[in-house]
Amino acid sequence: MKRCLLATCLSLSALTTAAHAVPVAQGGSMTTTFSIAGAANLPNVSATVAFTNFNFTSPTSLTFTATVTNTTPTTGNTYSSARLTSFGFDTSPVATAATDNSSVYDSATNRSITSTHVDVCLYSGPNCNGGGNGGLNLGGSTSFTETLIFTGTSVPPLDFSGFYAKFQTSVTSYEGFGTTTTPTTIPEPASLVILGAALTGLGLGRKRFSRR
Repeated sequence: MKRCLLATCLSLSALTTAAHAVPVAQGGSMTTTFSIAGAANLPNVSATVAFTNFNFTSPTSLTFTATVTNTTPTTGNTYSSARLTSFGFDTSPVATAATDNSSVYDSATNRSITSTHVDVCLYSGPNCNGGGNGGLNLGGSTSFTETLIFTGTSVPPLDFSGFYAKFQTSVTSYEGFGTTTTPTTIPEPASLVILGAALTGLGLGRKRFSRR
């Protein structure tokens, strides 16, 4: 269980991170869900981050689209605000630089969200710990392009893991791990040719069988 940043905040229960790493594939996608339970009688704060259009632009760089949505309910809850102020994840191999064209978040590598280290951090405010009035408020959404650089190593293979997020609400702050869906992949052209040939062969075999 993780603690809120403020010493006086209420305890929370957070989803534990998945034990296995999530592979990143050319042209693939994955979605991370953060759903962090607050104290009794307070609704959960929640958000999704959809990673799409994975593109290994060189042996040492990856670009992708990140679509971030604060899914905390906009009505019927206790919060007048619930901002997703920062989120991050680990990479294997470790990313050495990160850039983006986001108007909401800045990118950094080798940072900590409170006491939890992440290899890549996207944050609003002065740093990954939050602060200020930045971030996505409940119901907000943004999409942007992110670039990761890997020094002295080649990708793929590349894995993401350890997804972590921090929310600042009108009551207090909450943070915890997220869960990630199984990534989707797009077959390479050569694979599609092989699959097509196999299906054609099955069709011809079926015709021969039916003529007997």
